[in-house]
Amino acid sequence: MTSRSAPSAPWIYAGLLAAQTAAALTLFWIVFPIFHGLVNHLGERQMLALSDQVGIVASAALLHCFYWIRLK
Repeated sequence: MTSRSAPSAPWIYAGLLAAQTAAALTLFWIVFPIFHGLVNHLGERQMLALSDQVGIVASAALLHCFYWIRLK
């Protein structure tokens, strides 16, 4: 049986963890104002800008990529 190998250097792991944290913070930075507006205007139709949609998808994709690379 072979075990999973960790990144060759600790700074790679730390860098990936920092990048994952930055992606999570970016996602929170984009989504929190949207959620706040939704809660303050219940029952009203909410429009989501294309730039917000792209930012959410990109941040989530980067977050998952950094996570799985770091886990490997």
